[in-house]
Amino acid sequence: MCTIRGKEKIVFTMLLLGIFLFSANSQASLLGVYYHDTFGSYGTGDGQFNNPICLSTDEAGKIYVAEKENHRVQIFDSDGTFITKFGSYGTGDGEFDWAHGITVDSSGKIYVSDLRNNRIQVFDSSGVFLFKFGSFGTADGELNSPSNLRFNSSGYLYVADSENHRIQVFDSSGNFVFKWGVQGTANSEFDTPNFVQFDSEGKVYVSDRNNARVQIFEPDGTFITKFGSSGTGNGEFASTRGIAIDRSNRIFVNDPSNHRIQVFDSEGTFIGKIGSYGTGDGEFNLPTGIDLLYEGNTTFICVCEHNNNRIQILRYDEEIITVIKTITITEEAGFTLTILITTFASMIVLVYLKKKRKSNV
Repeated sequence: MCTIRGKEKIVFTMLLLGIFLFSANSQASLLGVYYHDTFGSYGTGDGQFNNPICLSTDEAGKIYVAEKENHRVQIFDSDGTFITKFGSYGTGDGEFDWAHGITVDSSGKIYVSDLRNNRIQVFDSSGVFLFKFGSFGTADGELNSPSNLRFNSSGYLYVADSENHRIQVFDSSGNFVFKWGVQGTANSEFDTPNFVQFDSEGKVYVSDRNNARVQIFEPDGTFITKFGSSGTGNGEFASTRGIAIDRSNRIFVNDPSNHRIQVFDSEGTFIGKIGSYGTGDGEFNLPTGIDLLYEGNTTFICVCEHNNNRIQILRYDEEIITVIKTITITEEAGFTLTILITTFASMIVLVYLKKKRKSNV
C-alpha cells in the first residue's frame, strides 16, 4: 500500500520481506546478495585451475568445473572440497582439447563439450568414458566449436554450436533432432552463441555473445524476445556468457569483460548487478560460467572466474531479492526517490520524507 498525504510529507507503508533502496543517481548494485566462499587457485594440482570456463551443479550439490587449459573436468562438493577429476589433453576417448561446456543429465551422466575437437563426450558419474558424438562441419549433427550445452525438462540436449552460429538439439544418445539460427544480428540470428539455459516454463535463453544480448525462444526455436545491447551501462554488455535462472525466473547473466553479473526479471528488465573488477571477495576477473545451488530458501550462485582461476560462491535469501515493482516519486523540491519493493511476509517498512513548511514572513 502506498499513501501520500499532503505536500509536507510522504509516507510509504509496505507489507514486504525485503527492500532494495536506491537514490536517483545510484549505480543500482544489487542488495541482498552476499559473498559466501571461494575455492581454487592457479595450478595443475587437484583443486587448482587453469582458466576454468564453465561449471554445472547437480541436485546432490556437486559442482562440476570444465577447465580449458588443463583439458579436464574437476568435481567438488558444495563446500568446494575436491572429489575427483578426469580428462587430459588429446583427441582420444576421454581426452579434451579445451573442455568447455558441461552439464549433467537426470541419471547422473556427464556431458562435456570438447570445443577444439568439435564433439560432445559423455561420461558416467565417476568420469568413465561412455560415448561421443559430433565431428567438425556444418551439416546436421556436425559442430564447429561447441561451447555450452544444457538439457531441458523433456530430456533434449541443446548445444550452442558457436562458430556455426546456431543451436542444435539432440536426444540423450546424441541423435540430431533439429536446429535453428544463422549468423547475423536480426531476431533468431546469432554471432557466436555460447550458452544455453532454461526457465521453469521451458523457455530457451541463448547468450548471443558478440551481439551483446540474450535471446529468448520457445523450445522449438520460435523467437519470443531479446534484451541487452553493447555497452557498460545497466542492462548493457561488453559480451554475454553464462546464464543462470533461479526458482523465481530471475535471470543472472555473466558480463565477463565488464567483470560483473547482471540480473534481470523474467521479461528482461534490468534489476541490478553484482561485482566489479578485482581479486577480492565479490570481485571478478572475467566471470564466465555460472550455475545455482539451493538449500531451503537460500540460493547459492556459483561463478567460475576464468582469469582469477577460482570459483566464487555468493548467496541470497529468496524472499529478499524478489522484486515486485518499482515506485519513483519526484517532488517539487528537487529530490527523486526510487524504491524497488520485494515480498517478505509481515514486515512493515516506513519510508518517511518531510519537507519544511515555507514561511509566510
